[in-house]
Amino acid sequence: AERATVPAHLDAVIRKALEKLPADRFTSAEAFKRSLGDEDFRHGVTNGGPSEGAASPSGGWKGLALAATGAAAVMAVALVTGWLRPADPAPAAPTLLSVAFPTDSGPQGPFALSPDETQLAFVSDTRIDGGRIWIRSMEDGRLTPLPGTEQAGPLAWHPDGTWIAFFSNYNGIQVVPAAGGPVVTARDGAGSMPSWTADGRLLYLQRDTIWAASAIGDGPRTPLAELSGYGDLGNKIVVEVPDADALLFGGGGAGGRGIGIYLIRLPDGEAELLIEDAFQPHWVDGWIVYRVGGGSALRARRFDPGTLEFVGEAVLLADDIPTPRGLAQVT
Repeated sequence: AERATVPAHLDAVIRKALEKLPADRFTSAEAFKRSLGDEDFRHGVTNGGPSEGAASPSGGWKGLALAATGAAAVMAVALVTGWLRPADPAPAAPTLLSVAFPTDSGPQGPFALSPDETQLAFVSDTRIDGGRIWIRSMEDGRLTPLPGTEQAGPLAWHPDGTWIAFFSNYNGIQVVPAAGGPVVTARDGAGSMPSWTADGRLLYLQRDTIWAASAIGDGPRTPLAELSGYGDLGNKIVVEVPDADALLFGGGGAGGRGIGIYLIRLPDGEAELLIEDAFQPHWVDGWIVYRVGGGSALRARRFDPGTLEFVGEAVLLADDIPTPRGLAQVT
C-alpha cells in the first residue's frame, strides 16, 4: 500500500536513495539535498504513477563507476533502509576509487575500463610523461606503462581485453597489446576515436566514410556508410549496435544537420538524428549512454536493437561530471 499524503517528489527521493545499484543512487550529498527541495523531482514509479525518467530495474549498469555517494546521502539511505526494510540485506556500498597516477599532474584525460573490469587504461600528461598509456590493476593498484604509446589520445579495449586501440595525432589509429609489446599503426589517416565491433574489427571514420577494418596491418577493410557534410567536431565516434545492422555516430553541425547522435542503418547507410545536442555515444547493456549540453551531464536511454527504437524516456545519471581541460571522461 502507498500513502497518498506523501509528496510525490519525496517518494521519488526515497526511491532513488534506495536503488540497489550505487550508480543509480544520488551522486553526492548536494544532489540529494537539491532533490528534497525540488517538487518536480521524479524517479522510478512514484505514488503519482510512472515518471518520464523511470529506469527499468532490469537495466544493469555494469562497469559505469560514475561517482561516489556523499556521506550525508549514505547516512540517509542507511536510516531509511533500516526503517522501511529491516529484513533486507544492506545495499552494497558505492565504490570509492582513488587512482595514484605516475606524474604529479595526473592523466591527460582519456581513460577506459577493460571488458572484465580488472584494468583501467589511461593517458598520462603529455608535458611530463609524453602522453603514454598506463595500465592500472583494479585489484592491486599496480601501474604499468606501455612503451611506444606516446602522444596517445582516446582509447578503446578489444572485446576480449587483449588489445588497446588508440588515436594518435601523428599516426592515426594504432593498436598495442594490453600486456605490452610493439605498437602497430592500424589505420593511417583515420580521423575519429577508435571503437571495436563484437567480432574484433576496428570501426573508424576517414574522409567522410565509416570503415570496418582488420586491426593489424593492411588487412581488408569495408566501407559501411558515407557521411559527407556531417561536420568535424573533434569528438566523432562510431559505435556498433550489437545484434542489429546499425551504428551510432556522434557528429553533425554542418550542411544543415544538427549536432547530435545519429542512427545509421546498414547496409544502405541511411542516417537519422536520434538525440539532439548529444555527444560521444556508448552502448552499455541495451542502453545508449551519452553526454549532453556542455558535456558535464550524462544521460542514458534504453534502445531496442530489434526495432531500432527507444524504450521509455531518458534517465539522468549525473549532472555534474568534472570536465578537466574542458572534456568530461566516462567509462
